[in-house]
Amino acid sequence: MGKFQGLDPAQFFRFKKRDHAIFDQVYAMYHRVCYVVIYSILKHHETSEDVLQDVFLKAYEISRDLSSGPEDFFNTSKEKADALD
Repeated sequence: MGKFQGLDPAQFFRFKKRDHAIFDQVYAMYHRVCYVVIYSILKHHETSEDVLQDVFLKAYEISRDLSSGPEDFFNTSKEKADALD
């Protein structure tokens, strides 16, 4: 796998505006790596697919609230997960 590639500012602006084409691009860029991580934890294909769908749905739902970049989604999600421990 190559170096992590984030969204450039123009793509991020489109992401925040809920542009469906950019969501398709984001999904194409990240669904495999996200699935691998989820599956490595759950070890169950169907459940991993469900969680993957939930991750991208959540990204869509909060996209307008992101302030600095897509990393906000992951930081917010990690903080919420840490609070559950």
